[in-house]
Amino acid sequence: MTVSRHVPRLASPRRIDARPAGATVPRVAFDLVELDPKVRSLAGGVGVQVGAALELPVAALESLQTGLGARVEGFFLAARALWAGLDVADLAASLPVSPLAETCPVLPAGSVLVRVPLLDVRQKDSRTLRVDLAGQFVALEHVPVLRPVLDLLDASPDWDALALLGVLERDGDRSALTLEARSPIWPLELGAAACPGELRRSVRIEASHAGWRDRRVRRLLRVSVDSLQVWPDPSPFRV
Repeated sequence: MTVSRHVPRLASPRRIDARPAGATVPRVAFDLVELDPKVRSLAGGVGVQVGAALELPVAALESLQTGLGARVEGFFLAARALWAGLDVADLAASLPVSPLAETCPVLPAGSVLVRVPLLDVRQKDSRTLRVDLAGQFVALEHVPVLRPVLDLLDASPDWDALALLGVLERDGDRSALTLEARSPIWPLELGAAACPGELRRSVRIEASHAGWRDRRVRRLLRVSVDSLQVWPDPSPFRV
């Protein structure tokens, strides 16, 4: 079992309103199979945004490199077969809190654990632009298991209580809280719906407690979300 913390993002995709004709595969499936940076760069131009997901047409991948589309599609079909027989809730419950080791006996044979970055947004505050993370703030309120982390944004947080929620960091008037959680519903502002192989998500919020920040949402500086997912071992599908 290998844990990957660096599944990269493709270049800006074309946005479409409906699924394109022909088979498509999730971006993550391509990222796990194809390691050549040149091919990755070329694939950035064929990505299409379908709803909240970035997908790649199999035919377009095949046109970039003979056999690439077939390999990635085969890998994705293997993933669907794996997920169909997976008890995600049971597996998530048996997984270590921080699965950083290179081996994890609770995973099904022939599968790997992948950490996929879903979201990383920052507050913008300059002379010309001011943008709060209001969407993420509201989304955190609507996910019950995450609602307590918003106490980090209080004017005088209860640091002891927050430390019980996850990993708490403090440096001057800055703080951060990271925790892993499962939820039946994930708003678009926190990475959108889970893939069938998702075990849980790592959510990190960063805050500033500078005196002039007089509202909770103004204290929210950054929100990042990673997804911990089970996929088949991609090695057999690589060239």
